[in-house]
Amino acid sequence: MKVEIVSIGDDLLVGDVLDTNIAHLSRSLREIRVPLTCKVTVGEDPDMVASVLQTGIRRADVVLAIDGAAQRAVLQGVLRQMSEDAQGNAANLMYETVIGDKSLQLPGCWFESDDSLVICLPRERQEMAFLLETAVLPYLRAKIQEEQAPEHVADWLLLRAVGIVESSAHLQLADLAQQPHTRITYDSFAGQTNIRVWAEGETQHEVAERLAQLKQLILLRLGDHIYGDGSARLENVILQLLGRSGIQLSLAECHTNNIIAGTLLTLPEADKQIQAMVADSCADLATALGISLPSGDLTRWCRLAVVQLLRRTQTDVSLLVYKNVSPGGIQVLVTLASNSGVSVTQRSFGGHPDNIDQWAFSLGLTHLRRWLRVHT
Repeated sequence: MKVEIVSIGDDLLVGDVLDTNIAHLSRSLREIRVPLTCKVTVGEDPDMVASVLQTGIRRADVVLAIDGAAQRAVLQGVLRQMSEDAQGNAANLMYETVIGDKSLQLPGCWFESDDSLVICLPRERQEMAFLLETAVLPYLRAKIQEEQAPEHVADWLLLRAVGIVESSAHLQLADLAQQPHTRITYDSFAGQTNIRVWAEGETQHEVAERLAQLKQLILLRLGDHIYGDGSARLENVILQLLGRSGIQLSLAECHTNNIIAGTLLTLPEADKQIQAMVADSCADLATALGISLPSGDLTRWCRLAVVQLLRRTQTDVSLLVYKNVSPGGIQVLVTLASNSGVSVTQRSFGGHPDNIDQWAFSLGLTHLRRWLRVHT
């Protein structure tokens, strides 16, 4: 099986944005030993997109196309036109299937015919990685195993960690990775780390036992940093903890594009556990809470705001996530209040501003998860 990657976007073509997604995809394919024929970056011109896709389909069995919201319409239009042009050849008709969460603004989708497959993945990094890990890689690996019987049985498990940097996890698990017939690989983004554990053996039972043993050893070493495995998502874990404990959460954000509320409140029955005070700025939040604007000490203001949020909403716990952009850099302040007191997490960044909202998401939910595990 051969795979080709096509990345679509005018901003990627001219180099305005560094294309880290295509590098991540390449490494992931190498991990499962899938041959990569070519990597192509193309702009949003429909004729060029069609030409690149047609060439990719001829060269490879599967084409992975990375696109954003602006490019998806172009890509879908091209693929549908290709399918219409193939009406005289049933083998080339392409059938579209949505993969992943259909409620997302841009889920993944497959365009499949008898002799070709184009998989469209969203450019947003965490969503792309999630679909890759839970749908695309398992599919590709199963196809490889159909084509060639391996000398040994091999399988993997995926553990999801938060609140620990990749280098620290790597150090703590280094000796496990040295065990015979074992590999451990890592993928980190915006405060979350995926740990892929591989094992080989003579039989499926032997591999399953080895993976189970490795999982227990990793859980013992990394402890609460592991929040789930497989298709687990941090936001779902948080909502489950709230639901099981009956705890009511009030939530406010400043300058994060309401990334946490926007994610949590799309989950089923989230509104039963969560009250979100939507504010585009600290001025909006200050007005809603009836407090003054921050005048200097931002940490103190966040403590005041989160306590007032707790009082106003009469919930069990309140969470405020504030992104502060200044000439000196970017700072994310996470402040939590409950009847037990106030706790604070702060993190400073010098990275690309486009990714800081994702960091705010991870830091805020990590802080909340830590509190929930202690108090439930």
